[in-house]
Amino acid sequence: MSDAVPPPRGQEQPAANSTCDSTHTANGSDISRAKEWFKAVLKIQHSAISQAQEDRHQALEGRQADWQIILAAHQASADCIGQLEDLLLVMNIKTNRRAQTLQSLFNFNSKKFSKLGDLQLAQFVLYGLPNALQDRMNKRQLLEASPFAYRQFEKQANASFLVLHCPMELPPLAKSNPNAPPTLGRNEFIWQVHAYLDLQGLCHFCKKHCRNATGSCPGPIERSHINIPNNFQTPIKPPNYIAPCAWGKEVQPTSLE
Repeated sequence: MSDAVPPPRGQEQPAANSTCDSTHTANGSDISRAKEWFKAVLKIQHSAISQAQEDRHQALEGRQADWQIILAAHQASADCIGQLEDLLLVMNIKTNRRAQTLQSLFNFNSKKFSKLGDLQLAQFVLYGLPNALQDRMNKRQLLEASPFAYRQFEKQANASFLVLHCPMELPPLAKSNPNAPPTLGRNEFIWQVHAYLDLQGLCHFCKKHCRNATGSCPGPIERSHINIPNNFQTPIKPPNYIAPCAWGKEVQPTSLE
């Protein structure tokens, strides 16, 4: 038998209570650490999102700036191409000796098989001209002449250039007819038509013998042209003019002949 005396029952309870307290303390510290960790993670994510948005905004601004640069370069290139075309036109047409000067420079110290001939020179000159001038010269078959002479090609090219760029002749002006009636203003023309209709007893609205007073004709309106004889003398419009009623069909209109 053992001589050990079991501890009293009251002494075992404090050991259990101390274990629970340490467990609660450990759990509280872990939760606090977890909270701090989550806060740090959320802060990092927020910073990353803000940085990504700023980078995206800067990238969009950079793309817009690049696009503006591309458009400006394209416009500048178009302007340069237009100036180059004008320069080629001046070099190839207006200065009649420049192309052959370039030919002599190209052929300087060149071997016989690599020299630039007159026909090849004319082809290069043709390729540098505007499309309208190229079409005109191709229709005239200037490069197909046999034997080919560059001076003749140059002469025909100058003639084609002058034809395309000279202003077209204006059609001759129509000769004035002294017997033609003078041109009337709007009010004078309307009064002339009304005076002629009154002389013929016609309604101003339907242009017929409807016997209706002015403004009471049911129509329909007649919009066709009124043929007024050249010998019709338009009277002076009275200041208190009132359009008369139209005649009936049995009344014969006055003849001007």
